[in-house]
Amino acid sequence: LDCAGVASFLKSNDLRCSADLAEHGDSWTFILNRVQAATGELRSLHHTLWAALGLDVQLNAYLSAPAAQGLNIHSDPHDVFVLQVEGNKQWHILEGEDSTTQHDFVLTPGDVLYMPAGLNHFAESLRDMSSLHVTIGIRRDRFNPAALLAALLQEDEVGSHRGSLTKDVMRDIEALRRRISGICFPWDSCNLPLTASLSLPWMQALDEMDLPQGTASVSAATLVQIARDLASQISASGEASDQDLARRLELLSTGVDPQALLQLMFALREYHWLQHYDFNGAKELMMD
Repeated sequence: LDCAGVASFLKSNDLRCSADLAEHGDSWTFILNRVQAATGELRSLHHTLWAALGLDVQLNAYLSAPAAQGLNIHSDPHDVFVLQVEGNKQWHILEGEDSTTQHDFVLTPGDVLYMPAGLNHFAESLRDMSSLHVTIGIRRDRFNPAALLAALLQEDEVGSHRGSLTKDVMRDIEALRRRISGICFPWDSCNLPLTASLSLPWMQALDEMDLPQGTASVSAATLVQIARDLASQISASGEASDQDLARRLELLSTGVDPQALLQLMFALREYHWLQHYDFNGAKELMMD
């Protein structure tokens, strides 16, 4: 959180409370991104989630005037937990192919809402009160099957950097992950995490000696099946631009070496963890 920047903005605009903001127009929403270091409580929550999941976590805060809609109808590419802090806020969840099926409900202080990636929604504060909520965005796409398949398909490039992946290599892997992910719905197997019995052990293990027996082989078999299903799906679609990808996935579905997969998973984990701590700062995250 850029505290100095926020303080400068508020001072320069003489904004001291929500009433001051209201003078600049109705239906405003003040958004603060990456507030995980703003308070000790948020910092502790952020670090606890990171330590438990090993996944990218970002906290944002939304302060809305009465009768304000923060964002238009949208979906997020990551899972979201909404923590209602002050005031009440009405949420609208849209479902169905045409996004017309709607579920409406109100969050009050202390309520928590979970929304999986890809779910269309919007929210608005009530007419008689302002609202403050914090969102926890969790990026599971760093280690889902689409990401692992992308890394496996880049095996030649990855192999020469095993254990110390470079930004160039990761850029190529991420581009391929997005391509694979875009072929599927957010709730399809390639975009969902591996089952907890597979993903949590290797996210939390110090090395392969900490892993339950069979973790690598079962993970490899799972990815082989997903690669086979994806190859069939792409081939059946008839999209000429994706047929090369279908052939590569079909070849991959003939077998994945569990030991090579294990080394790759640890290399990916190390890269993302280093990026995480480089941005957030390990010492600050672990303060009481």
